[in-house]
Amino acid sequence: MVSGNIHIHLGKDYCLEVFITEGEAEDILNFIGRIRAMRGVQRVKYTMVPLADTSEHWL
Repeated sequence: MVSGNIHIHLGKDYCLEVFITEGEAEDILNFIGRIRAMRGVQRVKYTMVPLADTSEHWL
C-alpha cells in the first residue's frame, strides 16, 4: 500500500513524514487511523486523489 515516503527533520524535536499510498480508499483510511493513534503524532493531514485508468493513454 505505501509506495513511497519522505522523512524530514524539522528542528530538534519534530519530523515531517509524507506517505505516498496506492490502494482502496477504505484501506488507506484505515492506515491513516493507525497513524493518528500512534503516541507522539501531533497532526495528520491527508489528501486523496483518485487516479484515472491510464492504460489506454500510452497506446
